[in-house]
Amino acid sequence: GKVILCSEKQLLDTMKDACTKERDNPEIRMRAVSVIMHASSSDAAKTHLLQARIPEEALRAVMASDAKTLQASATRIRATLASANLCGREERSILSTTPDMLSEIVRCVQHAMEETEYCGIKWS
Repeated sequence: GKVILCSEKQLLDTMKDACTKERDNPEIRMRAVSVIMHASSSDAAKTHLLQARIPEEALRAVMASDAKTLQASATRIRATLASANLCGREERSILSTTPDMLSEIVRCVQHAMEETEYCGIKWS
């Protein structure tokens, strides 16, 4: 499933578009980021996402968003988690450009340990 999904160039391009066009439809942006986040946990799918430059061309735009809604915050957190899955081991990954988002990962982990909601999501 995840590999097939991430091997389709047209779908990857559509997800990039959804991520970079924040004001058009935040719900679609959130869904695109969620798909990327879930796919990023598969090593085989990860290869396709990296080849398509998803972290640099899609997730960076989401993490740089200044939207203040609860949905936008949750979307930024998901983008950060996907980035961590995809390139967090690299010394100069896009995560190094958004240190405030690393703090968000810590908050997510804390809420997961406490089994509480953060940004409208129950982390586990």
